[in-house]
Order: sequence, then structure tokens, then C-alpha cells
Amino acid sequence: MNNVRAKPIVGIDSETELVRQGVLAPPLVCVSTCLDDNRSGRRTRLTHWSEAKPQVAELLGQAASGRIILLGHRIAYDMAVFIAMWSDLIPLVIAAYDADGIADTRIRERLLDIAEGKLAKTGEKYSLAALSKAYLDIALDKGADSWQLRYAELRHLPIDQWPEAAQIYPQQDAAVLPGIYDQQELRSMEIETAGGFDSDLFVDQFRQTRKAFALHVMACRGLEVDIPRAQDLMIRLTCEQEMRAQELKACGLLGAKGAVSSARTREILRSAGDPFADDSEREVTETGQLSTRADILLASGDPNLRKLVEYRRNTKRRTTYLEPLIHWGSRGSLLPNVETLVETGRTSMPGGWVGCYSPERKRGKGFSLQTMPRDGGIRDCFVPRYGYEFAAADYSVAEMRSLGQAMLSLLGRSPLADFFRADPRGDCHIALAAQFLGISLDEAKSRKKAGDQAIKDARQNAKAPNFGFPGGMGVTRFVANEAKKFHESGGSQGKLWRFDEANIARNGFIARWGMQPYFDFIAGLVDDWDGGTIKQIYSDRYRARCGYSDACNGFFQSLTADGAGLALWNIAKACLVGELRGCAMVLFTHDDNVLEVPKGAGKEALAVLERIMIDSMQTVTPDVPAAVDGEIKMNLAKGG
Repeated sequence: MNNVRAKPIVGIDSETELVRQGVLAPPLVCVSTCLDDNRSGRRTRLTHWSEAKPQVAELLGQAASGRIILLGHRIAYDMAVFIAMWSDLIPLVIAAYDADGIADTRIRERLLDIAEGKLAKTGEKYSLAALSKAYLDIALDKGADSWQLRYAELRHLPIDQWPEAAQIYPQQDAAVLPGIYDQQELRSMEIETAGGFDSDLFVDQFRQTRKAFALHVMACRGLEVDIPRAQDLMIRLTCEQEMRAQELKACGLLGAKGAVSSARTREILRSAGDPFADDSEREVTETGQLSTRADILLASGDPNLRKLVEYRRNTKRRTTYLEPLIHWGSRGSLLPNVETLVETGRTSMPGGWVGCYSPERKRGKGFSLQTMPRDGGIRDCFVPRYGYEFAAADYSVAEMRSLGQAMLSLLGRSPLADFFRADPRGDCHIALAAQFLGISLDEAKSRKKAGDQAIKDARQNAKAPNFGFPGGMGVTRFVANEAKKFHESGGSQGKLWRFDEANIARNGFIARWGMQPYFDFIAGLVDDWDGGTIKQIYSDRYRARCGYSDACNGFFQSLTADGAGLALWNIAKACLVGELRGCAMVLFTHDDNVLEVPKGAGKEALAVLERIMIDSMQTVTPDVPAAVDGEIKMNLAKGG
């Protein structure tokens, strides 16, 4: 397989001291490499950290000039360790990434699995040991007795004084990388042939590898917690809970030990009247019992059931969010776990913070920073470091704009694209509200400007159809999803939709944005048995076994994700070597970015951030203008 390579491959791996809370780029101990150059076979080398800089610089220079591909597994970690150790190598690292000179076997494997429609939910499948065994039948020793977690012991010893096993371990990791690369190439060809694909399955690998580096640098910075504020919130919630518990005990909804009485809850619900009496699917559980789902309790109108919902909600705020936030935030920065690539092209933060593990399991490992609640005070607890402020910017209705681009690219026409091209800052929610009310857009705008409450309510109600129906969602699922959102926000977000009302909204959405040809096109791509395969518009990334909703969502979600990913890389570069030097990325949540910037420099930094985000998205959606909304703030809450 070596003879098909355009460039020599150099496998590279670093061993470091242990990752711990607040430290995701720990001190380097050694660097192992394996050169596979098509001529002289594979040669491994192990270098002590004190002598490794010239070698690393030489390899980065070769990768930046297009002479080699530097190959690793989770290579963003190695690159972050190198630049933390030797900051003068940052320009070389950036240049190597920009030259498509750095590749990652883990990202390559995920691209292949997405193309076959079998991306694994567990990260274990994508470990270096798993790939080595699967492709090469070589078992790497990663057990508790291996040297994997012990290299800090050796950092100040010359390599010739290391135990033999400690010398062999890192060289084995580097040695298997070229072989895995070759086998992935073979597998790619097999998938392309079997699927009739017309482009390279690895065409997107270097963009994803750059995105992975940007995300890892962000994670290395992490977020700070305002512990006094979090403690104050905990005290307030605890007091509220104690008062509410007494009220709930008095009416029999809570027992003496604080357990919720399901029987009493159903008794009160029946006496209050069942708001969903005509919909058995929503009122009855699998066991045939009357459902006590929070949205049903809220809709009953009973004040005690409403108190019960708020009691449950505050319990979750305390145990899921505040307890780990205070426990771990008082011990250092919170560094998110980040997954670079999922099927949609998006990133994910599966939960847990790096280095935050409590063996006694009394406290959680942390929550996903991408999905933490927008209300309730949790976001207020994340603050910039002393002497800094946040510059935050998010794309304005990014996926609606990407949907317009997708329809243009696939069908050649899109009323949605036309809407944004006519007015780059156009409000698609007021436009749909006007459709619902049967009035012109100009009248809707005029009434909104005059403070008309009916228009304000209609615009708010238009958001759910605009965000929910593009993915081919049916009315039943739409109603259920909105009910869940309503309950999880304690009634502060969204509303409870009737089925007839939701059906009218769906039809209005389809009519206003000309969606039927898009839905028909998607229906022709997929079947009921094994779904369908889609090729993403910008990245040429393949995704197999897509159901109808997956495919509907897939085209525009991937465009947004790819534009946001490109922005991530460009922001990272600007922070490391460009206009934003001195600033640092601290959070990315699908379509918004948060920077820590020196206090007083926020306005200028925000202007640069907004420009980078717009230019990057415009590369991916060239026919539909992008728009960004930014603000300077002192916590992560909207307007904070």
C-alpha cells in the first residue's frame, strides 16, 4: 500500500505528565516518531523532551512545506503540548495545519464510519489500541500496569536510564500509525466502490483536523467560575426548595422523607381536569397510568402541581448543575470534553470536565457546556478571568440561512434564500408571523415597531415552526418537543401547542418558504428500509443510512457546522498569530463563539470576531448573506 502515497508519512506521538483539572497540555516527557517514506521502510525514534525541539520543528517545517504528512491519533493534543512547551513553534504549527500537512487517524476513522452510517456512540472504538487491533492485529499494552500513566516519573531521567518497557511503549504507538493509515486508505476504496461514491471519503479530513486543533486550544483555556455567585444561587435555591417542600408536604405531594407521591399527584391532576383528554398518547404512560409529565402538570392550572414542577426543576438545577459547578469550579478552571465530529458535521460536548472525577461518585463529573440551561442563573456563574471581559458573537438564524443555501444548491431556487438576499438582516420570524396572520410583511413590521402585542406574540410563536419543521418533523413530534421545552424551562420558553394549531403552523411554514420541493427531493433520497446516503454540499462529506428527518436536517445543519468550523479555525489563528493575539477562545456552542479579551479591548476584538465569523460562513454559503450578533459581557448569560 505504500506505493499509493503521494507523501511520506511520519507517525508522531508524545508522552506527557498526567492531564489534570485545569491542565490539558501538561509538560512533555518524550516524543516518538515513525518515518514511513516508501523507500527505506519504517524507522522509529524516541527523543527526550529536552532534546526534542529541533526534531519537532524540522517535522513541522516539512509538513508546512508539503514534503510529509505528520500523522497522529488525537494529534491536536500533541500539537497543544508542543506549543505550550515552545511557543515560538506556534507559526510552524499553524502553517503545517494550513498546508494540509497534519492528519489524524481518529478523525479519519470517524469519517469512514459516517460514510457507512455506523458511527459508534462510544469513544472506545476510536482509541488507538482499538484501531491497531482491528486493522493490524497488534495489541497495544494500555493496561493499568503499563507505562501509559507513569511518564512523569521519568521526565528528569535520560532515556538510556529508562526501563526497557518505558522505551518500547511510546515507539509502538508511533509505529502503528502509518499502518493504520494504509488500512484506512484500503477501506476507503472499498466503501467508495461499494457505494458508488464519486469523491474521496477523506476529502474533509484536513478541515476537521484543523477544527479539532482549534477546539482543543479552546478547551485548554477553559472557563472560570464565580464561586460566591454560585454559592449565593445555591443558598437561594435551597431556601426556595425548603419552603416549597413544606407546602408540597402539606398537600400530600411530598412524603415525610421528601419523595414525590405519584398517587397524590394523579389524584390532584384528575380533580383539576385532564388538559389532554382527547390524546391518550400524551396522558397515559406505558404502564397505563395517568402521565405526570411536567407539561401536563403545568397545563392543569393547579397551583400545587405547578409548585411540584418548579420543585423538580430546582432539584435538577442544584444536583446536575450547581453542585458540580461549585465543587469543581472552586478547584480550578473547567475544561470541556469535546468531540470534534458527529454525523451532522457538528461538534459535541458529551459532558464531564477534563480531570474532574470523584471516585466516591458523590458529585457529578460536570455537565455539557453546550446544553446548559439558558435561564435559572447557571450561565451567570461563568465569568472571565481577572482583567478580562467576554466578547461573544452568534450567527443570526444560521440554519435558516443555510437551509436557503441548501435549497439553492440542490433545487436551484429558494424563497428563503430570496428573503435573506433582499434583506441580509431580515427577520424570518416576523415574516412567518405575517403569513400566519394573513397580513403583509410591511404591516407586520410596522405593527411590531408600534409595540403591537399581537404581533409580538405571533413572532414568538413563529420561532418554533421555523426551527422545528425544516427537518421534516411531523406535527405529533413537534407538539411533544415543544411541550418538553416548555416544561424544562418551567413555562418560560415556548408554549403548549394544540395539534390542529401545529398543523396550521406547519402548512403555513411550508407555504411561506416554498419547502415542499425540498421535502419531495429528500423523500426521493431515502427509503424506509435502510435510509439513504447524502453527500454534503460544501465539504463533500458522505453520510449513509439517513432517515427522512436526518436527510432533511443533514444538508443545512452540515453547512452551518462547516461554516462555524471554518470560523473556529480562523479565530484560533487570529488568537495565536493574528489580529486577536492576547485573546483566547473559551466556548463554542454550535453557532456562537465566546472570547476572553483584555478589559477595554472588547469593542475592537468583537469587530474582528464578527468579521471572521461572517467571512468564514460566507465561504460555505456564498449565495445567502450571513449575519452575526455580538455583545461584550461579564458572564455567559445573554446580556450578562
